[in-house]
Amino acid sequence: MVQTTCQNGTTPVRRSARRRSYKNLQERLERLADEMETDDEDKDFSPPKEDLRDEILTDDDALEDTEQKGRKTRGSKSVATPRKRARQVSSTRTPSKLYTPRNKVGTRTPSSRIPNTPTLGSGRRWKLSATPLPERLQERSTPRSEFEKARERLHVSVVPDALPCRETEFAEIYGHVESAINEGTGCCVYISGVPGTGKTATVHRVMRALSEAAEQEEIPPFQFVEINGMKLTEPSQSYSLLLEVLTGQKFSAAHAGNLLEKRFNTASPDRQSVVVLMDELDLLVTKNQTVMYNFFNWPNLAHSRLIVVAVANTMDLPERMLTNRVSSRLGLTRINFQPYTHQQLIEIVQSRLERVRCFEKDAIVLCARKVGAISGDARRALDICRRGVEILEATLRDAEAAGKPLDQKMVTMAVIDRAVKEMFASPAVQSVQRASTHQRLFLVAIVRNVRRGGTAEVEYGQVADEHIRLCKLGNIQNPNPSDLIAVCAQLATCRLLLVEMSRAGDRRQRIRLNVNEEDVITAVRNGGEEWLRRLVEA
Repeated sequence: MVQTTCQNGTTPVRRSARRRSYKNLQERLERLADEMETDDEDKDFSPPKEDLRDEILTDDDALEDTEQKGRKTRGSKSVATPRKRARQVSSTRTPSKLYTPRNKVGTRTPSSRIPNTPTLGSGRRWKLSATPLPERLQERSTPRSEFEKARERLHVSVVPDALPCRETEFAEIYGHVESAINEGTGCCVYISGVPGTGKTATVHRVMRALSEAAEQEEIPPFQFVEINGMKLTEPSQSYSLLLEVLTGQKFSAAHAGNLLEKRFNTASPDRQSVVVLMDELDLLVTKNQTVMYNFFNWPNLAHSRLIVVAVANTMDLPERMLTNRVSSRLGLTRINFQPYTHQQLIEIVQSRLERVRCFEKDAIVLCARKVGAISGDARRALDICRRGVEILEATLRDAEAAGKPLDQKMVTMAVIDRAVKEMFASPAVQSVQRASTHQRLFLVAIVRNVRRGGTAEVEYGQVADEHIRLCKLGNIQNPNPSDLIAVCAQLATCRLLLVEMSRAGDRRQRIRLNVNEEDVITAVRNGGEEWLRRLVEA
C-alpha cells in the first residue's frame, strides 16, 4: 500500500480517524455536561415529589425524559440519540450553556412549584388537572314579593302553558300537523303575520302538545327541528342543521343537501315523521331560490314524511318573492295571524298576572290601548308593564331610603304613562322626530316597502319611487334625484339606515332600517302632521 504525502511533507488524516476523534470529543463534552448538570442540581435544585412531578410534567416532557435516559451503550461508551446529539453539538460554542434539559424543572420559587399554576415566559407546557366546579350552595331563589313574580311572568322569554286569543290558530295548526303524522305523509303549512302576534309561540305550543300525545302513544313518534333564518350565516346551512339532527353527524352544506335528497327519495318502513319549523322565512330566500324549492318539494315526495311549517311576516311573500315553481309547491294551507286588539292585549297581560296583585285594572287598559293603537305587538305591551313594575320598585326604594315610605303597592296609570313615555321617547324615536319632512317621508317609504315585500332589505330605486308617490299624495314638492340621494346619506350618517357600500344613487343599492319599524311609526304619529300619519297608517 502506497502512502501519500502532502506538499508540506505531512501525512493526511483519514476520514475514519477524523470521525473517531470527533466522536471522542463529543463523548467528552457529553460527560462534562452531565457532571455540570449534576453539580447544578445538587446546589440549586431540590427535586419535587414524585406525585407532584407527575402532575406538573406533560406527556411530551415524559417522552423526552425517556429519550434522555434511554441511551444505548456500546461497551463502556454511551452514545446519545441523534436528536440529543444535534442539540448538544449546537451548544458547544458556549460551554456555559452546554445542555439544559427540558424535562426537568429549574430553580423556582415555592409558589411556582404548585401544580396547575404555569409560569409565564417559561416556555413549558403544563398539564392542567381538571378541577371540578364547586356545587351550587343554594338553588335558584324563587320569587318572594309580588313585584318579583310580576317581573318574571311579564318577561317575553317566558312561554305560558296556554296562549290566549290564539285558540283558533292553535287548533288549525295542530289539526294539519297531527293528520300528516298519523297518515305518514308530508305537507307544508305557511303561517304569516306581523311581528309580535304569537306565530312562533303558537307553533312551539303545538309541538309541545304533540310531544305529549306521542308520549302517551296517541300518535306515532316524530322528530322536531327548528331552523331560524336569523341564526344562519347563509341559507344553505339549513341542510347541515337538518341532517345533523336526523343522523347526529355533521356534513358540509352541499353534501348534506345530496344526502337529504337521497334520504327523502328512498323508502324506509321504520322512518319517523319529521316536523321542520322554518322561522324567519324571508331571510332564507336566495337568488336562485334553491333552498326554498327543496324544502317545499321534499314534503311532496312519497317516502319523505316531511312536514314543513314556514313562518314569515308577510302574507303574500310566496307571490311577491318566490317563483311560480316554488310557490306552487308550498300548497294552499295558509294561516294568517292578525295583530292583537286592545281587548286581546288586556286578556294576555291579565293571564300572565293571574294570582299576582300588583296592577290596577286601568293601568293594564291604558297600556293595551297605547300598544293596540300603534302595532298590536304583545311583546311591546309586556315590556311596558314590566317597566312599570321596575319604576314602582325604584320609587319605593328611594322613598324608603329617604325615610318617607310610601303606601303605594300597585302599578297605577301614572306609572304606566311614565313607562310609555320612556319607551316611546327612546333615542331612535327622538331622532326620527327631529328629522326633516323629507327624511321622515323617506323612512315611511322604506317601512311601506318592507311591509309590502316582506324582506328587511329593499332597493334604493323602490324607495325613491315610493317617496315620489307619497309626495304627490301629500301635495308637497318632489325632491330632485341629488336631493333624494343626500337625504339617504344623511339618514345613514345618523345611523338610522344601513346602506350598502356601492355607488351613491344606484337604484339597486340595498337599504335597511337600523331602528325598529314601530319607532318610526310612533315618531311619525306623534309628529303632529296629519297627512303623514295617514300615510303611515295606510
